[in-house]
Amino acid sequence: MTAEEEAAYIASLTQTLEEVRASKLNEVTALRKQYEQGGISFAGATVGTDKEDQAAINQVLTVLTLAQTDMDYPNYIDFKAGSTFVTIDYATASALSKAVANHVQACFTAEKAHYAAINALTEYADIEAYDVTTGWV
Repeated sequence: MTAEEEAAYIASLTQTLEEVRASKLNEVTALRKQYEQGGISFAGATVGTDKEDQAAINQVLTVLTLAQTDMDYPNYIDFKAGSTFVTIDYATASALSKAVANHVQACFTAEKAHYAAINALTEYADIEAYDVTTGWV
């Protein structure tokens, strides 16, 4: 390898400050998604928290909310949480929906805090050393 080729190779390995920052922010977003979709424990069962699970929980709550005033809707729903079947009434569905919403919100709040901290850093070494694994739910 010539000296020019070596210099070009080394230059290709060097990232700008903004590239290092973007990479660290991508790590944070990946962790938020992992935690957000990792599920929660609720009433002894593991409940999924990915987008599909969130939609199903909201649908259950909607039906049970309608059942409060419309007798054509059921007063309970048989629901599968992980590998466990549970019967959910309005109070349980409401509590579950709140627990999932709080979990998801905590994940986004942690991501926001990491973004602010990383964006405030001005040195390569500080950004590279920043620990993205702390502060999650």
